[in-house]
Amino acid sequence: MPVVMVECEPIVIFDGSQGKSFELTLSENVVLQTANMVPGEQYIFTFIQDSVGGYTVLFPATVINYTTVDAGAGIGTKQIFDCGSTGTLKALAAATVA
Repeated sequence: MPVVMVECEPIVIFDGSQGKSFELTLSENVVLQTANMVPGEQYIFTFIQDSVGGYTVLFPATVINYTTVDAGAGIGTKQIFDCGSTGTLKALAAATVA
């Protein structure tokens, strides 16, 4: 599955029409938004701290049961979500180190 590389900005959008796997290298705190997520599909979110680390991701209310992104420099946090019938993304399990 191709990975959609997302540029780090204060507001980041993971757009389901662009793919199902998203990767973002954090270089600042971000507010995450999602769009065009398809019910019944699974999505992978990977957040990687840059060499400084310590950045946070504010998840929208439509993403539930997520694991807080690890703040360690150079550490990646990967989590799989299932999209429900209302478009809500629910984590299938705890995040793993990416």
